[in-house]
Amino acid sequence: MYIGSEHGLIKLFLIIALSSSPVYSQSKETGKKDAPKWVNELPMSPGSIFAVGMVNRYFDKKAGEEAAAQSARAELAQTIKVNVKTITSTWSGSSASGLVSSLEKSIDEDVLASVQNAKILETWVDPEGLTYALAELPLAGAVSAIQKKVVDEAKKTAGKKDPKKIEKLEVSLKGLKDPKSYVRKDKPDWIKALPEEDDAIYAVGIAEGYYFYVNGREAAKDKSRGELGQTIKSEVQAILTDWYEVNSGEASGAAGQSFIEEMTNSVSEATLSGSQIVETWYDRSSKWHYALTRMSLSQVISHVNEKAKEKVKDPKKLKGLSDKLGKLINRDYLKMQNGYPVWINKIPKDKGAVFAVGMDEGKYFSQTKGIEKAKESARTKLAKTIGVQIENITKTWIESEGSSFGGEPLNDYMSEITKEATDVSLEGSQIMATFVATDKAGKQTFYALSRLYTGGMLAKIKRKASQTIKVPEATSQEDNAQKILSSGRESAKAALEKLNAALDQLD
Repeated sequence: MYIGSEHGLIKLFLIIALSSSPVYSQSKETGKKDAPKWVNELPMSPGSIFAVGMVNRYFDKKAGEEAAAQSARAELAQTIKVNVKTITSTWSGSSASGLVSSLEKSIDEDVLASVQNAKILETWVDPEGLTYALAELPLAGAVSAIQKKVVDEAKKTAGKKDPKKIEKLEVSLKGLKDPKSYVRKDKPDWIKALPEEDDAIYAVGIAEGYYFYVNGREAAKDKSRGELGQTIKSEVQAILTDWYEVNSGEASGAAGQSFIEEMTNSVSEATLSGSQIVETWYDRSSKWHYALTRMSLSQVISHVNEKAKEKVKDPKKLKGLSDKLGKLINRDYLKMQNGYPVWINKIPKDKGAVFAVGMDEGKYFSQTKGIEKAKESARTKLAKTIGVQIENITKTWIESEGSSFGGEPLNDYMSEITKEATDVSLEGSQIMATFVATDKAGKQTFYALSRLYTGGMLAKIKRKASQTIKVPEATSQEDNAQKILSSGRESAKAALEKLNAALDQLD
């Protein structure tokens, strides 16, 4: 469920939310005392729903009030769409059904049109300069068109085959006119596990310790956008680095760094402008705010491919990059099974990548701390796994090919190559997913899944091997013949090729 950014209202809201740094701090005591009650507690009234919008400092008071009003209307639109999704998901039996997916786009215009009729009851500017607006939307006239659109879409899927099922949906949709149906008390499923969608990536932001409800909500939104942006940037950067190492040389060089930095920065900008806040939720018991953000992966892939065409002219290399980017979609190992992600019980396998699962059972005041510990564990385990594999490959190679180097101390070289593998794994790995499991006693266990693309890693290790294990250079035909006899140059070269072939078995 998300609000499409193609509409003018939401475009304005996104610009407001992203054009300046968030300053959602706790207000001073004077601000707390003077704040209207509705800033922290929405009014309740038969037949109407309410929402509060907030924006950062504006030099022009009227402009700030208008922006806050638009923000409040955007909150109303999101509230309605979440309720529609809840009703239709329950009716169809799945939040990923065809009906739910089609409704996300088809009712956009109806929802946005309905919230334009919302009345701005009051505005307030706090001592820090933040502007708040309270909006009221009478439901009777606002949701009629939406109810009809949902039923029409449902008939396309259920058709005339099951008229009783359509009748049940019509009864459920009457709840859209009841303000109480918009109050969500139960913790949403997406807090425990992110939604599953082949062509989308999600992130959750958590904010705590805010006196004003609206400030906490907006901070959670910003954190979710930041988390999503970092996740996508990390994913794309890993793919670009791996691809560049294999196709264009050392990615850590100036040219490689410039190319990758320019590409990933453009992805970050595209994520900020293209992501949508799907839903927010407030846990009154813990006073924590949660926000869920979504971004289309096809949109990300298309953006990277278009930017790459400006820099890379080789069609074969471009296709290789496009194929790698395609792995962002349809990642079955991120799906849920029996209440847990598939990757917890079965470590994913993918050609060109290595995975590891980290876990932490510590007791923390904040979930964020436990998740960070699990991420650290996953990265460390991945580095150790790869380090051991590289060490075993190198050791086996030394035992069979060491004589080709005329007694050179290859054991020292093995430790250098293994260290390179460990360093590359720690620096280049990405966190793919996290999960928090809570047992009946309330004990929490934190999990994280890490991944490393092996193409770029192997390219770096091969370079390290060629730099570390020296093969004598020939300066003339006479010298060449002499060195072949004395040091076995050709044998050493062939031995290095065997090491590279052995390393390729990891890919």
